Amino acid sequence: MQNKTKQLNTSLLSLIQFIGAILVIALHCRRLFEADQLHFIQKSIFSRMVVPYFMVTASFFLRRNYPSLSKQYLIRYSKQYLTWSVLYLPFYLFYLNLQEIPLLYYPLALLVGLTYTGTSYQLWYMPAFLLGLVLVHYSLRKWGWRITVCLASLLYLLGSVETYSSYLAESIFLTAFDSYKTFFFTSRNGLFYAPIFVLTGFYLADKLNHPIFQYRQKNKLLVCIALLAFEAAVIYLNQGYDKNFLFSLIPFTAYLVAGP
Repeated sequence: MQNKTKQLNTSLLSLIQFIGAILVIALHCRRLFEADQLHFIQKSIFSRMVVPYFMVTASFFLRRNYPSLSKQYLIRYSKQYLTWSVLYLPFYLFYLNLQEIPLLYYPLALLVGLTYTGTSYQLWYMPAFLLGLVLVHYSLRKWGWRITVCLASLLYLLGSVETYSSYLAESIFLTAFDSYKTFFFTSRNGLFYAPIFVLTGFYLADKLNHPIFQYRQKNKLLVCIALLAFEAAVIYLNQGYDKNFLFSLIPFTAYLVAGP
């Protein structure tokens, strides 16, 4: 018996993206809730879901429309990113001036801004997604799914030291991460953070009609929500440097995009 072809509910995806955009705005606004628990849920859970969701959906449609990751797409994406970077450049230069960075180091700071942090805080997503996209594409082409899944999972695990740092006090992992953090600020980037979500989007594009995404979707999504709530509680009780790396976000975003 063959599985029926499953189609994504693009209207629902667009609605979730719209809600996600509002959550991102809320993340960068002043505190909305006085209660610490509500503030944590709004800022560190709901708002942190958005970037993984965007990465998975973007990767899904990219895999469907450009299976070979065309050079034209990469060029167009890079041009869009550079356009936004130029628009935010005056604010970035103003920020560098506030930090009292010597003028001699401005070219280096600009290079870091363009390739890593973004010339605005909100732009970090674009170079991170681009790097994650390229890494996953070429890893799949050279080593296949199994090795790529292992590599992406290992990178995400290493990056999660940022989130679980309070549980790793005085460990070799935290010592190594502190040394890394001195130069690279965060592990929320295209190397540690993006690949697993890009890979999730690719897998959905290739396996959307697999039984794992066709049956009892609502029940599976509820299980993912329960796992997310449990992990959120664990993180809230002993908070680390930041709350970007939640392992439960991987299956949660997969089933959220796959839809009921």
